[in-house]
Amino acid sequence: QGTNMLNINRYIASSGYDRIKCWGNPVALPIGDTVIVLAQKLLIKATDCFSDLSILKSSDGGKSWSAPEKVAHLAGFTGADGIRHAYLASQMRHCADGKILVMLTSFNYNQQNRLDRTHPQRVNYLYFDPANGSWSEIRELELDAPVNADVLAVDSQLVEIDGDYLLPYCVREESSKFHSRIAKIRISDNGTLTATDYSEKIRTPIGRGFLEPSLCRFAGKYYLTLRNDQTGYLGVSNDWKYFSEIKPLSFSDGSDLGNYNTMTRLLTIGNKLFLVYTRKGLNNDHIFRHRAPLMIGEVDPELAAIIRESEQIAVPEHGARLGNFTAAVSPENYGYISVAEWMQTLEPERDNSLKCEEYGSDNRIWFVTLKTSSDQKE
Repeated sequence: QGTNMLNINRYIASSGYDRIKCWGNPVALPIGDTVIVLAQKLLIKATDCFSDLSILKSSDGGKSWSAPEKVAHLAGFTGADGIRHAYLASQMRHCADGKILVMLTSFNYNQQNRLDRTHPQRVNYLYFDPANGSWSEIRELELDAPVNADVLAVDSQLVEIDGDYLLPYCVREESSKFHSRIAKIRISDNGTLTATDYSEKIRTPIGRGFLEPSLCRFAGKYYLTLRNDQTGYLGVSNDWKYFSEIKPLSFSDGSDLGNYNTMTRLLTIGNKLFLVYTRKGLNNDHIFRHRAPLMIGEVDPELAAIIRESEQIAVPEHGARLGNFTAAVSPENYGYISVAEWMQTLEPERDNSLKCEEYGSDNRIWFVTLKTSSDQKE
């Protein structure tokens, strides 16, 4: 089964790091020739220890970039109990009034730079006005979950529906297992986000459950991918509330895709459905959880599986993991990815970033556009 290849253009927004912290979770938003990236620093000698959120800008579609500029408004704070509260940018969305909606997930750390479970994680949001560089106050988005449960929407995607948004998110229960869910979100005239409806809770007894969901509407149906410790999963729904069959990610020939314990993201480009993912079997055993290179493949909507012949490298592997990334569709209807070379390697030397450098990584922030042949000619 043949398929037209995507035209993939890769740009480097930043490179270089100090071997103490590195960029780990950039989130991009292109609007015409302007591209805005919010990029997050993380401590290499810790686990998911985020700080120092900065903004980078390009005015020529990604060819040249401003230097990263720290966003003081998103610096977080340390409480009287010594717990540091930080924010992870997870998505940006262009609003009709010219402002940008920024979705955040809170992370809380003790003095040993480990996640503090006494302060539950929450989904937050605020607005950025690119016209004057101002930021609104940070607000919490109240989502249905047990009182002390962690609620995360890491690198999630908002899907427009009847003037509202669908937001996939996940909840860590007391058992430390995750379930995933979809909330319908309404934006009021003053910018307040309110959840008005919910899907079923999507669970599995395998490993830590289902987390980091990705949602996409395509050809009248809703497609949902889910992270699990053993393998990634894909579900299909007619109404976004109930997913009758959720099955392991596979190629259309029935073989296992080889994705596990990391996120995947769905995109619609040129009237086709695509999946962005990482997998085993790409001469990448030296990469933590095989999280590089970053691949993109077309989804056969009938089989809910990846067409092997369509598989392309979206972001090449240079020794660092690429498993935490943002993928979305621009207002101009082309796909894009933002990802950083996360400078941690395999255990037991996970924090030895020199191991990543041996393969050529330099903590680059990549901005990648994904277009069909017809888009490219315009």
